[in-house]
Amino acid sequence: IPVIMAVNGAALGGGFELVMAGDIVIASEKAKFGQPEIKLGFFAPLGVAYLPTLVGYRRAMEITCAGKTYDAQTMKEWGFVSEVVAPEALGDAVESLLKDLRYNSPLVTRLNVRTLKATMGMGAEAGRVAAERVFLDELMKTEEVKEGIASFYEKRKPAWKNK
Repeated sequence: IPVIMAVNGAALGGGFELVMAGDIVIASEKAKFGQPEIKLGFFAPLGVAYLPTLVGYRRAMEITCAGKTYDAQTMKEWGFVSEVVAPEALGDAVESLLKDLRYNSPLVTRLNVRTLKATMGMGAEAGRVAAERVFLDELMKTEEVKEGIASFYEKRKPAWKNK
């Protein structure tokens, strides 16, 4: 399932690495992010490994080498944070996203997350081929596809079977 991280304060060092393990990041305007370990004579292994994929090579280099702290809006602009909200709206933003996620088929969501993670870094063409393989060999054989299409035509909420 997609893992949502809600950040309402400092996510520095190991806290930032923990947030990297999530799939979707919602941050309040009070959130701060950074890898200050370099200032203490060591580096952040997860930051070095994951940040290039999450924010690009050059930004990852800056984050892990400069040891600076970044605000939530900057991290949103860099693609690390999905949404920035007022601190008092953080809970509602998470609940709104959860409502959207809960509407969908759990089975299809799992296939989607698994495929997205498996194809990350493959490049567009190899990723497309791998995703199409999952689509044709696994997804299209589920009852969820028939139910989703039927619910669309019948203008009703889907009744997912998780099969």
